[in-house]
Amino acid sequence: MLRDLPFHVVGLNHHTAGIELREQLAFSPAEVTAWLQGQSAAGSTALLLSTCNRCEIYWTGGPDLEGWFRDLALSRGASVADALLRLDGEAAVRHLFDVAAGLESQVLGEAEVLGQVRRAYAAARAAGATNRLIDAVVSAALVAGRRVRRETMLGRHPSSVGSAAVDVAASLVPLAECRALVLGAGEVAEGVLK
Repeated sequence: MLRDLPFHVVGLNHHTAGIELREQLAFSPAEVTAWLQGQSAAGSTALLLSTCNRCEIYWTGGPDLEGWFRDLALSRGASVADALLRLDGEAAVRHLFDVAAGLESQVLGEAEVLGQVRRAYAAARAAGATNRLIDAVVSAALVAGRRVRRETMLGRHPSSVGSAAVDVAASLVPLAECRALVLGAGEVAEGVLK
């Protein structure tokens, strides 16, 4: 059944690796596109989820991408020996569902991760790097993530790294009396500003 499903994930995240290692393995959007196009050209199927908290590759069948991931780390001067996450079959599917729902986020229930999964999937589809199995698993994970937002307390009180940072700052100083400068161009900086 699901245990035997040829669906896999390899990578690292905030549970397995510190920020320095995650930064070494971060992909720019252009690098994601190029890598996915290479996978498609080779007849492989994959999805690359590269965020500030994770760099994970999901794939079905085809060549095992764990060795490629280890080689990538070495080429960037990093070792992932103690930080590598590898899941197969049902465990890999469950992990993707947990990620999409915000249950694997640094801040429980983080809302941004659902959009990050959606964009990673859109990039993989645009590159022709998906198949029916990836389409089915990722689509179901996105539906589940939206349901978590809509039907649970996680959705009623959306969280993000930015909102957590603001909460900590507000507990230390009266923010209404302060001026602030936020450095950054990503979703976290935008969330802090809001």
